[in-house]
Parts: sequence; C-alpha cells; structure tokens
Amino acid sequence: MELTEKEKEALIRFVETVLGGARVQEYHEIYTDLAASTGTNTKDFTTVHPRRLRVITHVAAVNNISSCTFIILRHIDGGQTAIDKTGVAPLIGETVNWDGFMILGEGDYTEVEWQGCTSGDDIYAVVSGYEIIK
Repeated sequence: MELTEKEKEALIRFVETVLGGARVQEYHEIYTDLAASTGTNTKDFTTVHPRRLRVITHVAAVNNISSCTFIILRHIDGGQTAIDKTGVAPLIGETVNWDGFMILGEGDYTEVEWQGCTSGDDIYAVVSGYEIIK
C-alpha cells in the first residue's frame, strides 16, 4: 500500500498534532543475497529503536534463481511471532507481497525467510513504511 504525497503530508500533520511535535520519516530497507545457502535463509531487518514507532506498509521477497518451497513474511512483536504472508512454492522470480498497516514498537522487527533454497540462489527482500520519532 503506497501512500500518495498528499496522504503522506496528511499523516505527518496528524502525527505531529497527536504526538506534540513528533517527526515522521520514511523507512525503507533492502536486502540482497546473491549467493544464498542451501536450505533455509532468514533475514531479520533492523529492530525498532527506543522512542520510535515503525509503521510497515509493504514487505516483498523473491528468489530469482530457483523456486523455493516457501517464502514467509512475518514480524516479531513483543517476542511473539506473527506470520503476515506465506508464499507456497512461488515460481522462479515470483514476488511474495504483503501490503497493509502494521505498527511495530521498540524492539520489534520484520523478518523474511526463504525455505528450500539451492546453493547460489539470488534472494531479495524489501520492507518499507514510516517511522514516528517521539
């Protein structure tokens, strides 16, 4: 779910009003592994720092070399794991996407797991959204 510039500006104004001067900045992380290991490969994205909230709006992952058994998109929230989307046997180059609105607090993070990779696979993932800095 990508926001328009007008929606981004409205969100920033809303947060600044509600939280009394908090800043909002875009959050975007990309992961690339051009030589994945055989079996399961996992990427833990950065944890949310103190005095911040992270609003995740998009997560995507792909294997461009072989067809994995699963690509799992999930978040770790307060030590609890929640699966947001599982792509079962996605085709070579088929992207597994999650679009929505997930709020993560301090210490929480997003994780992507590719199961059933072959040695040397090219795997990619992206996580995007916004961070609210208190």
